[in-house]
Order: sequence, then C-alpha cells, then structure tokens
Amino acid sequence: MGDGLAPKEAAAARPRRESYAGAPNQDEVLFVRTLRENLQGAPERVARGNARVSGRRVSAPPQVVHQRHMPVGTQKFHIPRKTKEKLVKRRNQEGAPGSAPPKGEDEVVFVRAYQENLHKRLVRARAAVRTGWSPQVLHQRHVAKGIQMLRIPRKSKEMLALFQPLSCESREYEDILTVLTSGYLDSASAGSFSYSKPRLVHSETLEKEFVEKRKELKADGRTEKELEESYCFLLADSSKLQTLCEKGLSVGHSRITLLGNPQKGVYLSRCSDLLQVASFSPGATGEILIFKVIKGKVKSMYENVKNLLDPTPRFDSHLSKSISKVTSVLSYRAFELTQHYFYEYCFDELRQRPRQVCPYAVVSFQFKARDTALVSKPMAPLRYRTPSHRHSLYLYSET
Repeated sequence: MGDGLAPKEAAAARPRRESYAGAPNQDEVLFVRTLRENLQGAPERVARGNARVSGRRVSAPPQVVHQRHMPVGTQKFHIPRKTKEKLVKRRNQEGAPGSAPPKGEDEVVFVRAYQENLHKRLVRARAAVRTGWSPQVLHQRHVAKGIQMLRIPRKSKEMLALFQPLSCESREYEDILTVLTSGYLDSASAGSFSYSKPRLVHSETLEKEFVEKRKELKADGRTEKELEESYCFLLADSSKLQTLCEKGLSVGHSRITLLGNPQKGVYLSRCSDLLQVASFSPGATGEILIFKVIKGKVKSMYENVKNLLDPTPRFDSHLSKSISKVTSVLSYRAFELTQHYFYEYCFDELRQRPRQVCPYAVVSFQFKARDTALVSKPMAPLRYRTPSHRHSLYLYSET
C-alpha cells in the first residue's frame, strides 16, 4: 500500500477523544467559552454530518436529522436558563457549603452533562427510527415529563334541567316574543296578549331525534324549503306540561278529525292567537307550548267531516286548502282550518310520536280585552256533494 499506514496504525495515530471523566484543563475551558460565544461553530462539518445521516436514513425528515444527529463537539447548544440554574445549584450542593466552583469549571461540567443527555436521546431516536416510528411519536416521547403530564381538562357538558327560566331582558326571550308575534293571524292581537315566565325546553332525546329526522328527509330528496324549520303552537294543560316537554307530543291528544285521523297523527295550531275554538274571555290565562316543526312534503286537501282520513304515504303533513280564506280569529271555523296535521311513517307503520315535532319553549299568557271590536269577515260556505252532509258539522273543544 505504499507509505500508507495500516488501519490499526492509522487508528492509533489519530488522537482519541478524551472521556468526560477527569478534571478539565484550561484548554477545555477556553474551548467551551469560545464555542458558546461563536454562533457559527463549524457549519461545513455540520452540513456534511447531516448529509451523511440523511443519506443513511432516508425515512427520517431533514428536521429530525438536524435536531437529533448534529456532531456533538462542534454544535452550539441552546441551554435553558432554568436547567442551567438547577445544575449549578446541584453542583454547589455537592461541593463545600458556601464555596462556588470556578466559572470555567462550572461551564465545562454543565456542557458535558448536557451533551451526555443529548447523546442518550440520540441513541433512543436511532432505535426508534429502526423500528419504524414516526417523527411525531419521537417528538412526543422525548418531551419533558413535566410538560407531558399537563392536560387541559375538557369542559364537561352540564346536565341542563328540562325547563330553563329566562329573563324578560334576555336575547332568548326576544326570540320567543318574535316567534309569538309573527304567528298572529290578526294584527289587533298584538295588544291583547301579555306574556310572562318564559322558559326554554331542553330535551336531549327529542332534540337529537329532531336532527336525525331532518337528515333523513334531506337524504330522501326533500327540498330546502321543505326542510326549513318553523313554529307551531299548542294551548297546553298545566298538569300535562311536564310530560309533553319530556316525552313529546304523541298521537291521540286531539279530537279534531278535519285533516286526518287523530289517532295516527298530531294537530298543532299555525297561529299563536288562535289556540282554541272559542274566543278567550278577558282575563283568561294559560300556557302556550311552542314547537319547532319541519313541514316536509305538505299535502293540501279538502276538509273531511265524515270519514277519518289516514295519513298520506310519501308525505309528512296535511294542510287545509281553505286556510287562505281565514282572515280573522272570528272567521267561521277559523281554529280548525288553521291546524297543521303531522305524522311519520316508519316503513308501513306509523310512529306514535312524529320526530319532526320538537318542544322549543313555554310561556305563560294573559288575555286582555281588545281595544277595538274585530269585524269578522264571513267565509264562503263549504259545498258538499250531498245535502245530507250539510247539517253534519260540529265543533270540537280541546281537552
């Protein structure tokens, strides 16, 4: 091989790196100080080291290679202030009390300890890469334990009561008041009702089923107009209010038969000032239960007073074709003609409680005397096929 040295002789000729044990000399102290003050270090050697490491391990990202595998002897490490203070404090405790080690010796001891720690982390990182771990797992594994143990607790969902009382100055009450006033059939009703004790209804089961029903209707091809949420009203009995809000409105609650069989669907009022057959007397009080509803596909139909109509398949609700003729709360059969009939098919069977009807809020009301007398506009008489049906009309009262 010419004048070249043998491998063993060449290895012996190269100066070996001194171990970390032993007392540091003045050259080491000077080297460490110069290394900490010089930000450049040895950039070319660092770049070559990174290139070699990235060439051997293509799977590791360049950022991980740069952070984990830089040459130890020529890199200027960032030393956290608190970590340095802890090490200096520990060093002082090991020595004689009241005597601090020299500054140069302290720096060398600290840098050596920090480099040993980095070397251990480098060994663990190499082993993790060989086993196929991702850089994210490597990063999480080597984070300080004090930081890793910190967890931000997720905000627990409070168990809301069935009724949430509202202040008359709250934004929710303003929304409820808007729903009530926009549902007036007669403009003169604005000064005839006074409301109090507003409450929101929180029924997690009913609200969840309401959302699921809307998704099913959307998947079934319903239009955006058919999927819009609107509001209907019910004059509720105080003794049954808790059950209605907790379990929902079930079939059989009404005796109206104009739009469909009451044992197969539910009836709700479209007008907030038309809640019963007879007009309210001055001073009358009660509870109005507001429902969120999805009309879905509506079938307009003529009134039927003889036979009980079954719900129409592939539809979601029934409305009267004569509803446009009702212009006042004193119109003929105004209450029945402004009803909305809801039902829900589950395959070939009907559900006992339509999911597109969900309780929203409850408010107490008091009816005051009207300032001006309402002029009732008579509605055109209904025509029937046979004269025998002419005298078969009768009115139902809500129970």
